[in-house]
Amino acid sequence: MSKSGTKIAEVLKGSFLADSKWNRHRFFVLWLALLALISIYSGHLVEKRVQQLAQLQAEAKDLSAEFTEVRSRLMRLSTPSKVRQRAEALGLKESKEPPARILIDKKGNLLKENK
Repeated sequence: MSKSGTKIAEVLKGSFLADSKWNRHRFFVLWLALLALISIYSGHLVEKRVQQLAQLQAEAKDLSAEFTEVRSRLMRLSTPSKVRQRAEALGLKESKEPPARILIDKKGNLLKENK
């Protein structure tokens, strides 16, 4: 067996754990393993946030379209002709006289009444 094949066999068998070199460097290897786990975990969190962001952007786009549609519908319904039609359906008629303006001072006294 070649030299690299022997090294792979030692790793697969786990015999390298009994070596004195392993005992000297085990804390460093464990530290590297911990960093690798943290890196994997943070990658999963980032992917989850990216998916949430994409979902929220799609929802915002839908809500924006709905807002535009409702605003245009409201503008059509608030035209004077539409308001007049809806008021007539309720039995209300347009007044021929302008509204009266009443002015009152701070003390509550009537200053002027326009007719």
